[in-house]
Amino acid sequence: MEPELFSDVLSSLPMEVAITDEEGRILWANDAFSLLTGYGRTSSYMLIRQFLLMFAEDRPEVFVKGVDGRPCLRILTRWSFRDGKKIVWSFERLVADPKKAFSSHDSLTGLMGREWFFREAGSLLASARLEGTSFVLMVIDLDGFKRINDLYGPEVGDEVLRIVARRIAGHLRAEDLVSRTGSDEFAVLLHDVADPAGIARRVLASIREGMVVGGHALSLSASIGAGVFPRDGLSLEELVAAADAALLAAKAHRDTVRFCTPDVRRRMMHRWDMERLVLDRIREGRIHLFYQPIVRVASGMLAGVEALSRLLGEDGGLVLPDEFVPILEEGKVIHLLGRKVLALAVLQGELWKVRGLFVSVNISPQEFLHPEFVDVVREVLDASGFPPELLMLEVTESSLVGDVDRTVQVLSALRDEGIRVAVDDFGTGYSSFASLKRMPVDVIKLDRRFLHGVEESERDRAILEGMTHMAHGLGLEVVVEGVEREAQLEILRESGCDYVQGFLLGHPMRDVAISHLVG
Repeated sequence: MEPELFSDVLSSLPMEVAITDEEGRILWANDAFSLLTGYGRTSSYMLIRQFLLMFAEDRPEVFVKGVDGRPCLRILTRWSFRDGKKIVWSFERLVADPKKAFSSHDSLTGLMGREWFFREAGSLLASARLEGTSFVLMVIDLDGFKRINDLYGPEVGDEVLRIVARRIAGHLRAEDLVSRTGSDEFAVLLHDVADPAGIARRVLASIREGMVVGGHALSLSASIGAGVFPRDGLSLEELVAAADAALLAAKAHRDTVRFCTPDVRRRMMHRWDMERLVLDRIREGRIHLFYQPIVRVASGMLAGVEALSRLLGEDGGLVLPDEFVPILEEGKVIHLLGRKVLALAVLQGELWKVRGLFVSVNISPQEFLHPEFVDVVREVLDASGFPPELLMLEVTESSLVGDVDRTVQVLSALRDEGIRVAVDDFGTGYSSFASLKRMPVDVIKLDRRFLHGVEESERDRAILEGMTHMAHGLGLEVVVEGVEREAQLEILRESGCDYVQGFLLGHPMRDVAISHLVG
């Protein structure tokens, strides 16, 4: 084919086409390619080479940012001439309107849609690598939104999200990107901004301002984690990981902003290492249970035990739950540990059931709300043969304040199986005796804080006695934790408390020690 005719054919194709040499120099490009990318035969060959090599895999779906600043969705194809020295690049239009490929806006807030945001962010970062510009990715997570949504309903929650979206957007420029990326999470991409920390603080302050929704005066705060391109990562994935790591640091304090730092990265690596360690120990069957005695006050006899998990660390020492349970909850894998602990506890309880000892097992809110939770409990009991009436499951107050109908359904299913349920640390969170009227629970466990001052203060003793009497009036038994002195035990005996546990009665101990106690 004549060169002129060949050029005419390529120029007439309904797609963007360019021919380069092995070094990335443009030997020929049709007008559509130049119009789309801004590159032509006079462009720096190093720039065009870097631009094209970013899309070196076969037929990837990519965003190309056109010279008009608008992102264009394309499928990139490349092939070589027979001599192997020339490469043809073509951008095939995927859809006439890229917004039809996926939702461009969040239907609730009107902000940019999640997928559109991350595709556009990826395109901008690809261009930034060539242009030497900087970006800041901020991840914003609302503190306390779930409680608002649970207490006042989804209509109020939706309006809160719309208000927050407007407040965040009000602090941004036209060239910045903002999206609602999760149920109560937002993301912002700032381009070449001089004071990103100042913008973050202003966003936090605006979210902190009160609002009235549906006749309810509401307040909430937010946590912000930020990663800086190119300092914290050259790819979108690295930048998101940096912002997420910073967000975890921010959420430890709430209502604050944290940028990714070497210290933040070290903490993140520690969390990942700890999660990997726990999952490895679960797979290896190397989770250890300790058991703390629960004593019946009236008789002074051992009535049951609370199972407490420990795991063997890399250094051979025992790692306590406070170090690994929050990490598993954040990683949404706490149910894996929970099932293992439940199975080990009831298996050991089989050896003590002839003595009538009950076994109490802690259940995290994530486990309790898991759709297969009740089925898992049934399966574990069926496999072990352990009597359900000797199993007590301890749930936290936060497990009970969400979807009340769902909560009652789960509690009722457990009661139908003959399993008792205790509300752990009652009186320290959201629950009240009024809320317990609907809940089919059997026991409340009073936190050690209710023992502070009972030996000196008649007022504190009256509060303890009043809570015990009210619980009994609802048909509930009472366990008091943290008993360390004989004087406290005597006061609890006089108040009518049913069960006690604490260092006075016994530290957490291995199963062999409990077996010695029961004879």
